[in-house]
Amino acid sequence: MATHAPMARIRLIVNPASGSHDADMPARLAEVAAQAGAAFAGVTALPDDPLPTPASLDAERVDILAIHAGDGTINAAMQAVAGWGGAILALPGGTMNLLARHIHESRDPVEIFAAAMAPDAEARPVTMVEGVDADCAISGLVGVFAGPTTAWGDVRETLRRYDFAGLVEAVPRAIGQTFDGAPVRLQGHDEDYPAIYIEPVDGTLRLLGFLADDAAALFEHGFAWLGGDFRDGPHEELGTLGEVTIESASAEIGLLVDGERGHSHSPLRLRAVPSPVAFIMTRSRAGRLDAA
Repeated sequence: MATHAPMARIRLIVNPASGSHDADMPARLAEVAAQAGAAFAGVTALPDDPLPTPASLDAERVDILAIHAGDGTINAAMQAVAGWGGAILALPGGTMNLLARHIHESRDPVEIFAAAMAPDAEARPVTMVEGVDADCAISGLVGVFAGPTTAWGDVRETLRRYDFAGLVEAVPRAIGQTFDGAPVRLQGHDEDYPAIYIEPVDGTLRLLGFLADDAAALFEHGFAWLGGDFRDGPHEELGTLGEVTIESASAEIGLLVDGERGHSHSPLRLRAVPSPVAFIMTRSRAGRLDAA
């Protein structure tokens, strides 16, 4: 656990392609920073500008890397500055913003930013999920969705781009994958699922098995994906583990890692680890979900 000093220097990352990007956000945050006695070192606009590195942040004497973007962009930025001694401030600016929901009570980025400027705001690593095997480069801050139902991620992205013509192809493909794709299961268990969600929480992995037994459940999944939180789809709790192995009859398992599509081999081994950079958390102590 750590607190950051006042008079902080802040670099802001924005991604205009993110789901809820606000072009006025940098100016609004700079005003809040000035009121708190802090200052901006600059703004990085993705994808045109490169992600910062620990060396570049240290050269600018940056204390806080604020990221107004989606979960996938926050993940990429964290990996780019792994080992840096400052703190990341995750501000909701994407489609789902699950990380920001987890570590902040408020979902408004300006309110979160103002709370983070308080001298007693705490920064600590968060629990994340990573691949165990050397050839499995998975690092998820929010969670890993494994199984054929991950095809619904394409539907969400197609809709986010307002590509309504593309939905004609994406929706039937997602439906077909949900019912016909090779299911996944926990190693040592008999139950098959169209997807298993692995969520890092408090030093462990919380496991959810998603259900799609009939058309009604399928529609519930679709509405959950399009509504902003796929965890609202029909599911059952599978417990918590520090390390988990996911199996499939297929040699390849479809993935969504912090909302980004990918694939991995089967079996897939994952474990809970602390993040390589601290994150500022503005939740009240009574409601905070502590990290590992």
